[in-house]
Amino acid sequence: MGLPWYRVHIVFLNDPGRLISVHIMHTALVAGWAGSMA
Repeated sequence: MGLPWYRVHIVFLNDPGRLISVHIMHTALVAGWAGSMA
């Protein structure tokens, strides 16, 4: 990927609303990936 994850995490920590939306999106992506692998 090459993304500076530590910087991304700092931005998320400073923006709780964005953190929540990204968490929901990430959970949905992981659930979909797990479902496709099963």
